[in-house]
Amino acid sequence: MKSAGHITLLNRYLTLSWITFALIGVIILGLLFFLFGIDWSGPPKILLPNSAILEPVLKSPEGEAFAKRYPNYTSSVMQDFYMARCCQVTLQSGNGPSVMLIAHVSVSKDLKTRTVDKDILLWCIPHSDGYTVKGNIVQNLQPEKQNCWETPPSVPSNQELIDIAKNTTVGKKYLAIYPENDIAVNYEGVISVGWNVIFTPRVNEPISFVVKVAGLDREIVDIHIRCADGAYRYPTDPNFWSYFEPTNNCLHPVH
Repeated sequence: MKSAGHITLLNRYLTLSWITFALIGVIILGLLFFLFGIDWSGPPKILLPNSAILEPVLKSPEGEAFAKRYPNYTSSVMQDFYMARCCQVTLQSGNGPSVMLIAHVSVSKDLKTRTVDKDILLWCIPHSDGYTVKGNIVQNLQPEKQNCWETPPSVPSNQELIDIAKNTTVGKKYLAIYPENDIAVNYEGVISVGWNVIFTPRVNEPISFVVKVAGLDREIVDIHIRCADGAYRYPTDPNFWSYFEPTNNCLHPVH
C-alpha cells in the first residue's frame, strides 16, 4: 500500500509531465506558425465548391453577356485562400481563335459572401498572342459586334515603339540630357516577349536608355538606363531619379 508521501510525489510528477507536454505543444505550434505562416484569425483554409465561386461571375452583367454570346463556353476556377485575392474564374469561348472573360472573386471570412471584383478583363486570342479588348465589356459582347479575333490590333511599327519609349517619364528625362540619339529596335522573335527600343547618344558616350515593349497591348515591361560606369539602373531603384541630377556621375559625359 502506497504512502501519502508516495502519492503526493506521483501527483507532482504527473502535473509536471502535463506541463512539459503542454509547453512542447506550444513550441511546436509556434514553429509551425513561424515556418508556414499559419493564420488562425483568418478564414478557414478550405476550398469551396467551384460552383459557389462561378455563380457570382455568371450573374454579373459581364458574365451574363458572355454566356449569352458564347453559350458553349468552358469555365475554370482557381482557389487559393493564402493569396491576397483567393479566387479567379475564367470563361473561354472555345478552342482556336477565342475570347476569355477573366474575373476575380472576393470571399468573406465566413465564406458566405462572394463578390466579383471590378477589374474584369476581356482577353482576345486571335492566334498565339492575345490582347486586352478595350472598352465596355458588355457592349463588346453584343450579338451585332464582330468576334474580337476577326479584327485584332496591328503589330506596332518601329516608329510607334520609339514614340512609346520617348513619351515615358524616364525617356523625357533622358532626352533632356541627350536629345540626339541613334535608335535601334530589336525584335525578340515573339510578340508576347516584345521589342527592345535602345537609345545611344550620338556623341559616342557609353550610356544608353532602353525600353522593352511587349504584346499587342504595347505593354512596357522594362525600362533601364546604363550609366557611364556601365552600371544598369532601374526605376525601381530607391535613388533612381537622382541619377539624372547634374551632380550625379551616372549620365556625365566621359569624352
